[in-house]
Amino acid sequence: METNRISWYIMIVIIVGVTIFHICGTVYVSLARNDTFTETKEIILKYENSQEKEAIEKINEIIKKLKEYIRTSLMELAFGLIESMVVIFIKPIYELIKKLAYSDKSFSEYSSRIILISQIVAGILFLYDIYIAIDDIKNYMTLLSYAKEIIQTTNLLLPLIP
Repeated sequence: METNRISWYIMIVIIVGVTIFHICGTVYVSLARNDTFTETKEIILKYENSQEKEAIEKINEIIKKLKEYIRTSLMELAFGLIESMVVIFIKPIYELIKKLAYSDKSFSEYSSRIILISQIVAGILFLYDIYIAIDDIKNYMTLLSYAKEIIQTTNLLLPLIP
């Protein structure tokens, strides 16, 4: 009986811990993403009408950063998927422990509610992770094409500058 409770506690700590970690990661990504996008856009706009070779170098650096941001967004999506799957697909383990702890119904009902809430939160967070990743990649691709366009324009103008 005591072993069953310990099993439940361990599972609840794992599930709730992963869910809290996922929430913190999602909040951090949500707060950081707008700043990164805005800063990058401002730098690109700063060099938009520049007719210097230095501008091309700066924009090439930005293009490298944008490609890195896109990779980071894909990695964040992968981590979100892993975190969500840990919580959502732990159900078979949950069912096994539920059978083991069947003798203490009130405790198993309470624990199963906590696990269900964590699974719902994990599902919602994963959907939000997908939204963030798609939105970030779309924004960064837009900036990437804009930066490449500026480089092409600047390369065309450089020979005309005395």
